[in-house]
Amino acid sequence: MGVNGILPRILPSAGRENYDLRSLRNGCIELSGRTKRRRLNNLQAPESLNEDETATREIHSQWRRRKLRIAIDLHGWISRACHGNGAYLMDERHLSYHGRAMLRRERHENAEGHAHDEAAAHQTATAESAATQQQNEYIQKVLQFIMHRIFYLQNECNIDVLLVLDGKTPPIKQTVVSQRREHKKRAVHERDLNDSPSKQSSSTDNTTNNTLQENTNITEQEALSRISASKRAGSGIDPILLTKLHTLLLQQLQSHHLPYLISPYEADGQLAYLSNGGYVDGVITEDSDLICLGVDRLIYKLGRCRSEEYGNPTRDNGLFGTLLTRSDLGSAQGIDLLDFSDSMLVIMFVCAGCDYCDSLQGIGIVTARDVVARAFFTENKEDEGRPVLERVLHALYNRCHREERARLLPLHDGEKEMARHAYEKAFLGSIVMYRHPLVFDPVLGDMIANDVSSNGESKKATSVSAQFMREEQVLMEYEPYRQLVMDKEALYRIVGRPRPFDLAKKMVRGLVDRHYDIDTTSSAAAAAEDGANNNEVDFQPPTKKNTDNQPSSQEFTVLETSTATQPSTKEFIIGRGTQQSKSSDKTTLSSSLSPDLLASPSPAKWQS
Repeated sequence: MGVNGILPRILPSAGRENYDLRSLRNGCIELSGRTKRRRLNNLQAPESLNEDETATREIHSQWRRRKLRIAIDLHGWISRACHGNGAYLMDERHLSYHGRAMLRRERHENAEGHAHDEAAAHQTATAESAATQQQNEYIQKVLQFIMHRIFYLQNECNIDVLLVLDGKTPPIKQTVVSQRREHKKRAVHERDLNDSPSKQSSSTDNTTNNTLQENTNITEQEALSRISASKRAGSGIDPILLTKLHTLLLQQLQSHHLPYLISPYEADGQLAYLSNGGYVDGVITEDSDLICLGVDRLIYKLGRCRSEEYGNPTRDNGLFGTLLTRSDLGSAQGIDLLDFSDSMLVIMFVCAGCDYCDSLQGIGIVTARDVVARAFFTENKEDEGRPVLERVLHALYNRCHREERARLLPLHDGEKEMARHAYEKAFLGSIVMYRHPLVFDPVLGDMIANDVSSNGESKKATSVSAQFMREEQVLMEYEPYRQLVMDKEALYRIVGRPRPFDLAKKMVRGLVDRHYDIDTTSSAAAAAEDGANNNEVDFQPPTKKNTDNQPSSQEFTVLETSTATQPSTKEFIIGRGTQQSKSSDKTTLSSSLSPDLLASPSPAKWQS
């Protein structure tokens, strides 16, 4: 979801709107090299020569053209499709006079016990059949929306896509997911009301014909309100429907041999890791969080052309998006982000309010930007010697709304220490979640994190850049933050706990339910309930197909299909070439990407 209000301030000036993705069909040209060994003198015995004398290294470099590799954050597409087609799950009888009269009469007869058992059973069976048909039509529309975009990128744009899906909800986000579930539950209740919202509050126990006639009337505004509630509800909170939707989606990806990866937890960190490691050339997303994670090339608002100069938005116009590169971020006119590092962007996002931490009342994106800039770029006598994060927290306390200031200040008031401690805990935990996400490395085949803890395992830590470590040293000057990132157990309580090696590989491919817990294995029902809490992007692994070609809702913990049909993410990363391969003998010397998306110079870390 990201930070509210940040994209409208950045994209109009820093982004390239209405970017036609078909211009990427020519791919990119890169200089790659292969390392070979040959014997200097074949006549001499190997044991009579030293290693330096027996072999030498030759590097054969050549220019080659390849397709662009684009990672897709599937959360945005699924959420958009689920909410956009939410009206398919609404009972259409609410939108007609005759249908509302039938609903009211059925309700009256059921309440009074007038309906016969046989007629009631028939009505129940008919209602269940109609509901099943509605769900099937809804799932078909959602899958059609997603697969059409994927096929367009593959066929029309000549792009190799890697689909990244969200996994288990990280511990720090459990509260936010519960709140979203409650909002969706209220929307579902409003969608399925037997009476219109205005008449529901004024209804009485009188069930005469006059009352029935009065309650069948509905205004256009009330009908639109019900449709709006159905779109807000989206796929709803039914775990069976969610399981069926996610199962069929994974089966579609497998049947078309599309490479996908289910991230251990949030897909944001996984996408940033793939991009920053050179595994993909860009990311298509709707989440603004990727801006602060250092992704070089982002494509937002993928859809039809939204400008009159390009003619009418027909299907022939293709898909357009807004391209945002990391180097152009400082040119945003809506907000000054010049010279902002990744750590500064992370702190600004947390101050303004993100998925992991609510902002203080009165703190918006502009105020958060000013607070971070003053803390990093200016230093007065009062702030001399104080850590940067401490300066930011004190500035937030002083610039928030007066009611918040009265709750948090003065600092020497011990009674208000608990309120400040609660916010600081969420504040620091959010920064840790952004900076140290738990991700899956498709080359190593294991879950890793930016683990800088003193007791961290080396195989669980990524090879972070020198710039990341310099920024991290500045943040770790604040002792509470240092304690979080230096303690492995404290870090895992925020970002989630890694899985064993074999289990990690199965989970990212959907062979094992991503709700599987190392300590206590949850049942299928508990997993489905957790999926309803985070139903926008949570996925259940597909199950073995039934005779009627419908997935089973009782068995989805282990995938029973053959692994031979599974698309290989490692093949996508290694088999087609990478810019930073940890296991192959290829060494990319440079990368010159074209056309405009790839015109910017390659990052220094890609040069070797």
